[in-house]
Amino acid sequence: GGAIRITLHYPAGSGEAGKSGDGSDGYRARFVELEPYTRIVQAIEFESDDADYSGEMRMTVDLVEARPGTRLTIDFDNIPPGIALEDNRRGTEMSLEKLAVLVDRRAC
Repeated sequence: GGAIRITLHYPAGSGEAGKSGDGSDGYRARFVELEPYTRIVQAIEFESDDADYSGEMRMTVDLVEARPGTRLTIDFDNIPPGIALEDNRRGTEMSLEKLAVLVDRRAC
Protein backbone atom coordinates (compact mmCIF):
# COMPACT_ATOMS: atom_id res chain seq x y z
CA GLY A 1 0.00 0.00 0.00
CA GLY A 2 0.88 3.63 0.29
CA ALA A 3 0.81 6.62 -2.00
CA ILE A 4 3.03 9.39 -3.36
CA ARG A 5 2.50 12.86 -4.83
CA ILE A 6 5.06 14.31 -7.23
CA THR A 7 5.26 17.77 -8.80
CA LEU A 8 7.74 18.56 -11.58
CA HIS A 9 8.39 22.27 -12.12
CA TYR A 10 9.46 23.74 -15.46
CA PRO A 11 12.26 26.36 -15.42
CA ALA A 12 11.08 29.97 -15.16
CA GLY A 13 10.74 31.53 -18.59
CA SER A 14 10.46 28.16 -20.37
CA GLY A 15 6.96 29.00 -21.60
CA GLU A 16 5.67 25.60 -20.46
CA ALA A 17 2.23 25.74 -18.83
CA GLY A 18 2.42 22.13 -17.65
CA LYS A 19 -0.47 19.73 -17.20
CA SER A 20 -1.33 21.36 -13.87
CA GLY A 21 -1.46 24.77 -15.57
CA ASP A 22 0.95 26.61 -13.27
CA GLY A 23 4.26 25.74 -14.93
CA SER A 24 4.24 22.30 -13.37
CA ASP A 25 3.17 18.71 -13.89
CA GLY A 26 1.69 17.09 -10.82
CA TYR A 27 0.37 13.64 -10.17
CA ARG A 28 -0.73 11.35 -7.38
CA ALA A 29 0.01 7.64 -7.39
CA ARG A 30 -1.01 4.83 -5.12
CA PHE A 31 0.57 1.42 -4.94
CA VAL A 32 -1.93 -1.19 -6.10
CA GLU A 33 0.49 -4.10 -5.97
CA LEU A 34 3.93 -4.30 -4.43
CA GLU A 35 5.88 -7.55 -4.59
CA PRO A 36 9.44 -6.86 -3.37
CA TYR A 37 12.10 -7.44 -6.04
CA THR A 38 9.45 -8.64 -8.52
CA ARG A 39 6.59 -6.25 -9.34
CA ILE A 40 5.25 -2.75 -8.71
CA VAL A 41 1.83 -1.62 -9.95
CA GLN A 42 0.83 2.02 -9.51
CA ALA A 43 -2.48 3.77 -10.22
CA ILE A 44 -1.61 7.29 -11.38
CA GLU A 45 -3.86 10.36 -11.66
CA PHE A 46 -2.62 13.64 -13.10
CA GLU A 47 -3.48 16.87 -11.30
CA SER A 48 -5.13 18.82 -14.09
CA ASP A 49 -8.43 20.52 -14.86
CA ASP A 50 -8.02 19.44 -18.50
CA ALA A 51 -10.22 16.42 -19.28
CA ASP A 52 -7.52 15.13 -21.67
CA TYR A 53 -5.40 14.24 -18.61
CA SER A 54 -8.18 12.73 -16.52
CA GLY A 55 -8.64 9.12 -15.55
CA GLU A 56 -6.49 6.56 -13.85
CA MET A 57 -3.39 5.36 -15.68
CA ARG A 58 -1.71 2.13 -14.56
CA MET A 59 2.03 1.60 -14.62
CA THR A 60 3.33 -1.93 -14.09
CA VAL A 61 7.03 -2.53 -13.46
CA ASP A 62 8.24 -6.13 -13.63
CA LEU A 63 11.73 -7.13 -12.49
CA VAL A 64 13.33 -10.42 -13.56
CA GLU A 65 16.77 -11.66 -12.61
CA ALA A 66 19.04 -11.77 -15.66
CA ARG A 67 22.75 -12.36 -15.98
CA PRO A 68 24.29 -9.95 -15.42
CA GLY A 69 21.85 -7.80 -13.49
CA THR A 70 18.09 -7.42 -13.72
CA ARG A 71 15.71 -7.07 -16.68
CA LEU A 72 13.14 -4.35 -16.08
CA THR A 73 9.90 -4.10 -18.09
CA ILE A 74 7.47 -1.19 -17.79
CA ASP A 75 3.95 -1.34 -19.21
CA PHE A 76 1.32 1.41 -19.20
CA ASP A 77 -2.45 1.03 -19.43
CA ASN A 78 -5.06 3.76 -19.91
CA ILE A 79 -2.64 6.55 -20.82
CA PRO A 80 -4.78 9.72 -20.93
CA PRO A 81 -5.37 11.09 -24.46
CA GLY A 82 -3.56 14.33 -23.60
CA ILE A 83 -0.26 12.47 -23.23
CA ALA A 84 1.39 11.60 -26.53
CA LEU A 85 2.62 8.01 -26.54
CA GLU A 86 6.02 9.16 -27.82
CA ASP A 87 6.32 11.67 -24.96
CA ASN A 88 5.46 8.93 -22.46
CA ARG A 89 8.03 6.59 -24.04
CA ARG A 90 10.76 9.24 -24.05
CA GLY A 91 10.03 10.32 -20.47
CA THR A 92 10.25 6.70 -19.35
CA GLU A 93 13.56 6.26 -21.20
CA MET A 94 14.97 9.40 -19.57
CA SER A 95 13.98 8.13 -16.11
CA LEU A 96 15.63 4.76 -16.79
CA GLU A 97 18.80 6.46 -18.05
CA LYS A 98 19.01 8.44 -14.80
CA LEU A 99 18.38 5.28 -12.77
CA ALA A 100 21.22 3.52 -14.63
CA VAL A 101 23.62 6.33 -13.69
CA LEU A 102 22.64 6.04 -10.01
CA VAL A 103 22.98 2.24 -10.03
CA ASP A 104 26.39 2.45 -11.75
CA ARG A 105 27.62 4.93 -9.12
CA ARG A 106 26.59 2.60 -6.30
CA ALA A 107 28.29 -0.38 -7.99
CA CYS A 108 31.69 1.34 -7.89
